[in-house]
Amino acid sequence: MAVLTLANDLAFVFNVNWARSECCVDPLRPPRLLELVYLSQATVVTSASLTILLPRPRFEVRAQKRGNSWVARFRKAFHQTQKSVARLPTDNRRVMMTGYVKVLSSVAICLASLLGYSAASRAQQAPVTAIDIALEPDATMVDHAEATNARLRSVFPKGFALDATHHPHISLLQRYVRTADLDKVYAAAGKVVASQHVTSLKLTANKYYYLTSKSMPGIGLSGIVVETTPEVVKLQQDLIDAVAPYTVPTGTAAAYVTTPADPDINEATIHYVEVYVPEHSGANLELHVTTGIASQEYLDKMVAEPFKDFTFFPSGVSIYHLGNFGTAQKKLKDLKVN
Repeated sequence: MAVLTLANDLAFVFNVNWARSECCVDPLRPPRLLELVYLSQATVVTSASLTILLPRPRFEVRAQKRGNSWVARFRKAFHQTQKSVARLPTDNRRVMMTGYVKVLSSVAICLASLLGYSAASRAQQAPVTAIDIALEPDATMVDHAEATNARLRSVFPKGFALDATHHPHISLLQRYVRTADLDKVYAAAGKVVASQHVTSLKLTANKYYYLTSKSMPGIGLSGIVVETTPEVVKLQQDLIDAVAPYTVPTGTAAAYVTTPADPDINEATIHYVEVYVPEHSGANLELHVTTGIASQEYLDKMVAEPFKDFTFFPSGVSIYHLGNFGTAQKKLKDLKVN
C-alpha cells in the first residue's frame, strides 16, 4: 500500500451513492448540467494510505444536449479505467493508488460538484416551485417532534427522519409559485412577516393526529396539532394576499425536491398543495407539526393515548422548497422577524 505525500490534499472520505461537493464549479461560467451522474455502490476512502474499492461500479452520464465533447471524452476514459480495474485479481477490485490518485480524486470531486450544482439549480430550472411559508418552532416543540419521530421510526423504519432535509415546522401557507418570481415571493412575504410580532405568538400543542390517503393504503402521516389563534389566521391571510400575484393553480412532481433516497412525489402531496387554499386556510386552518409516518393501526393507538398539552413560541419564519409528504426539504429563505 503506497503512502501518499498528498494526504493534506486528499483529506476527505465519502461512501455514497449520491455525492455533493462545493468545489470545481465556476458560478460565473457553469458547465452544461448533467441529467444524471450515478455511482453505484462505489466506496472511495482517502487518507495517508489510500484504498479505493470499486465493487463492479456502474457509471452513466447523459448530457442535456448531444455532442457534449467533454462528457464523451470522460465517458470513454472512465470505461477504459473500468476495463483495467476488472483485470485485477481480487473480488473487491482493491486498487492501490500511486501517482494518478490526485487526478482521479479531482475528477471525482468535480463530478460530485456537478451533482450539487444540478440539485441546487433544480428550483431555478423548473417553471413552478412548491413552497411552504412556515413558522419555525422553538426548542420545546422541536424536542417533542423529534421524540415522536423516533418513536414512529422504531415501529416503522421505512419512515422519514426529522433531520436537515425534513425540518420540523408549522405550515402557514403552501402554494405553487412561478420559479421566476421567487424573489418577489420572498419580498412580499417578508414585508408581511416584518409587520407582525411573530415570535411573541404563544402557541399550544394539544394532541396527536394523522392523515390518510388512497395513494398510501394502510399508512398514515402523523403530526402534533397546534391550537389555531386569530393572530395566526390573520397572518396566514396576509401571506395569501401577498403572494397571490405569483401563484399558479397546480404543479407536478418537478415542482418538488427529490433525492435518491426519496425519488418520488406521491399524488396526495401534489393534491394537498393544490387545494391548500381554501381547504387548509382561514376557518379551515389546522396548525400542526408533521412528525412522521406509520401504520394506521399503530397511529390509532397513539392518537387514543392521553396527551399532555404544552406551550411554545415560534423562533422565526422561513420559506421552504417542499419534498414528498409535504416535508420542508430545503430552506429557500429566512424571513426577518420582529
